[in-house]
Amino acid sequence: MKQRSVVLAALVGIVAFGTETSFAAEPDCAKPSLSQEIYECSKIKRTEADTMLNEAYKRLSDRIHTQYKSNNNLEKTLRNDVIQAQNAWTRLRDADCKVEAFVVETGSQAFETTVNHCAAEKSFSRSTYLDQLFE
Repeated sequence: MKQRSVVLAALVGIVAFGTETSFAAEPDCAKPSLSQEIYECSKIKRTEADTMLNEAYKRLSDRIHTQYKSNNNLEKTLRNDVIQAQNAWTRLRDADCKVEAFVVETGSQAFETTVNHCAAEKSFSRSTYLDQLFE
């Protein structure tokens, strides 16, 4: 909850002051201070979370193949169910994150930052869940 407050406080700064700075190098995401840094770090965090999610999904797919390769029909059914579940989860994540960012002007950098943080948090959590399936 404290992290969310920090993010929202930073977003207020972005909206209120609209500070934008161009970065030649990667921002210091351990302690971002400028609105542009916070925004860039949110994009980095979301990319990292998406990568982690894709890797977890691949590991799950491999486990399904290993555990059900002797029964092709069962493997195919489970794969289809996992695909449908993942697609539904992605739609829910995206919709939930839009709701979280509702109070921020759509299309603004603050909106994108809020959505990125939300999606990253949910994707990290989903990765853990996928890694626990069929262990």
